[in-house]
Amino acid sequence: MFFINDLKFVQPEIFVSISILILLVVGLSSSAKKGGFQKFSALECVIMSLLVLFFVFMLFDFQPSVEVFLLGTQFSNSQSASYLKICSVLALISVFIFSFSYFKFELVRSFELPVIMISALLGAFFVLSSIDLVLLYLALELQSLASYVLAASKRYSNLSTEAGLRYFILGSLSSAFILLGISIIYGCIGSTNILECAIFFESKWSLLENLTSAGFLFGVVLLISGLLFKLSSAPFHSWVPDVYEGSSTIVTAFFALVPKFSIFGFMFFFIYDFFFQFGAMFWFPVLFTSGVLSLYFGTFGALFQSSIKRFLAYSTISHVGFILLSISEGTNTGAIAAFVYLVVYLFINIVFFGVLIGVRRGYGRKMENLSDLCYLQRSYPLVSVILAVNLFSVAGIPPLAGFFSKYYVLMSLMLFPCLSFFLAVLASVVSCAYYIRFVKCMYFVERRQWEKIIIMPYEIAVMISVATLFNLTFFLFLDEIGLSVAGYNRIFLAIFAG
Repeated sequence: MFFINDLKFVQPEIFVSISILILLVVGLSSSAKKGGFQKFSALECVIMSLLVLFFVFMLFDFQPSVEVFLLGTQFSNSQSASYLKICSVLALISVFIFSFSYFKFELVRSFELPVIMISALLGAFFVLSSIDLVLLYLALELQSLASYVLAASKRYSNLSTEAGLRYFILGSLSSAFILLGISIIYGCIGSTNILECAIFFESKWSLLENLTSAGFLFGVVLLISGLLFKLSSAPFHSWVPDVYEGSSTIVTAFFALVPKFSIFGFMFFFIYDFFFQFGAMFWFPVLFTSGVLSLYFGTFGALFQSSIKRFLAYSTISHVGFILLSISEGTNTGAIAAFVYLVVYLFINIVFFGVLIGVRRGYGRKMENLSDLCYLQRSYPLVSVILAVNLFSVAGIPPLAGFFSKYYVLMSLMLFPCLSFFLAVLASVVSCAYYIRFVKCMYFVERRQWEKIIIMPYEIAVMISVATLFNLTFFLFLDEIGLSVAGYNRIFLAIFAG
């Protein structure tokens, strides 16, 4: 049943939907003027999109902080979901700020790119609030279809076309897994509502006693497999390096920063809130296996990369492995560690992509390979220091933020006598090799020829400076950050109180 009072809890989603329609109407009406001259440029659309995200950010502040189920128990409002939505908004704001200089240098005039990114953000909002599997599938498809278009948006690049096609084919396969899993779950219990599924799950504690329970379990396996693909975790990771390399840099930044929050958030709620009792028997071994595979495929894959984008792709897979290992312990400490790791991951990647987009050589040529970083400290000394600090952080050097994020994960793994702690430490040590290789290129490898230096855009300089300041001062606010994370997450209150 729908009540008009429910609308106050979905104000951000409604505002984003209306804003997308307005941006499309303004853009299409401008491009349809006499002579086909497109007055509504990409940069103007980025400015309007930033205003939209600012008002969305404000709406979350005015949203009632009450946990409720809306629209016939298909949609939920919770503080933890709002927290992850805000992180997604901040990530997209950083992408739009990077877009100013990127669109200028790459001569991007199409206004559709920012609109498609906001559409993907809308899908992420619905993923985080889904309580019905059909709504989840529709939200995932909204986010995925926007991502397919973004991957192939560089129309005159064969690599971009190949990336979009590869992403579309493999992404469609994962969507088919999710839809088949939802169909099997519906066939077993007659409902796609996650609350009703949880009630069925509790009443059938011995899941393999009858055919219905086994079918339900198989459906959930397919659902989790599809979600792991969209998280770019192993063994469903093969598409990530090619898509990152083929897509334009601003789109790669979007892929690395925005979609992770929604998928991880839904997995948190799905496993911890509704199906936690069966975690030790099924969920956590699956997540542990995927986490270990992601950790080592990402770590050893990055060792042999000369392309910066492919390196960032494998690095992302490795980070996903750390987060999955943290979740796989099924503890309060592990869940908090995963949330902290996600936030630190966001700020570190803001610096990486800010440098990748803002540093240009010659007459606007962007950096693509590791060799482009050679002796960067000679031409961009402050940028080199900032990048080195963040590289040391992601390698786990104290007292930087990356060290504490890995420390929390390792502490959660130490609570149980398991091989996971040793495997995580070993992968973390190996990863130091390729992060330090970047520092070596920036400071100790001479360039054969020197090119014209282009000043980094001010907005990107401010962004990476703020992200680095967060990295350096993270240790000063450990207590406050821990309390705020715990306060935002309803996961722990109901499950671990007793």
